[in-house]
Amino acid sequence: ELDPERLLRSRLDKSRVPRSRFVYRILGAVMENAGGAVFDELLQGRILIPLGMHGTTARPDSLQGVAVGSGLFFGISFPYESRVPSIAAPADGIVSTIEDMGRFLAYLTARPGTPGEAAGMPRISARSLHEPLLPKGDTGFGWRIGNRSERKMAYQGGSVEGFCSRIVLWPDENAGMAILSSQGGAIQANIVLPLLTDAAERIIFHGSSPRLPPLSRALAIAGIAALVYVASLFFQTLTAFSWARRLSDRDLAGERRILTGLVLSRTGLGIALRVAILFLVPMLGGYIVGTELVYHDLLVMEPGGAAFLLVSILVGSLRNLARLLWYAHLKRG
Repeated sequence: ELDPERLLRSRLDKSRVPRSRFVYRILGAVMENAGGAVFDELLQGRILIPLGMHGTTARPDSLQGVAVGSGLFFGISFPYESRVPSIAAPADGIVSTIEDMGRFLAYLTARPGTPGEAAGMPRISARSLHEPLLPKGDTGFGWRIGNRSERKMAYQGGSVEGFCSRIVLWPDENAGMAILSSQGGAIQANIVLPLLTDAAERIIFHGSSPRLPPLSRALAIAGIAALVYVASLFFQTLTAFSWARRLSDRDLAGERRILTGLVLSRTGLGIALRVAILFLVPMLGGYIVGTELVYHDLLVMEPGGAAFLLVSILVGSLRNLARLLWYAHLKRG
């Protein structure tokens, strides 16, 4: 189970209690045994139907015509079919709509005595959702406990292929909000949505918010820079013969043979370094998030950055290899 903070928290901050989705798996199994039904049936009977959330399900494979999500490539979105797995555990990828999330938040933020506020679950249970499960912990029953806001807040968010969300609750203020996005990626889920959340909090409680940073413009500039870099690698690959001919002419003239050896060594080292990076990046990513990763996972987490990394490594290696092969061909005559 991909958990970006599990390993980081256990390594960087010993005073905090790391969270794990395995806890929710155990909780789901306990609920199923106690309730005598599978989790999605319990969810429907206890919460979704009483609250009128008829567009929400824990079994996305049962839905027809689910919206197609999109990935981000340096600010440009591209649609693709999302392979959302069948989920049957708490806090593990329930598919919903913004209308249903509004109903859910309206129930959680309703003041005592509000008509219909007892539907689904007792009010005391709703209040306990955003309390830490363990001392010094930062996780409630499916909610993260925020500590960067001037008021008490709890939130939940994340992303699957092509989708991400951010749901925030301010329990003491009887307020909440939800942002559901049909775009996925690490930048969208971990930078854009938190910025939008902070802006929405200022608007709700202060009436206005400063202008947000121009992230789309920054991503577009980064995308153009990446395109120029990859194009230059392609161009250098096309001119590999000219590069090898110039180096070979130096050898024939007996000029700076030490420099020629250094250039060849650097070219070979460039290939070795790129191949090492190609294999080390998934390992490093897996080390950070605490689980095994492949490039498919990296492309899902951040399509633009992962795609640029792959293309630049492969094309750069091809350029260096072409230069060495042409040089060896010319040396053989």
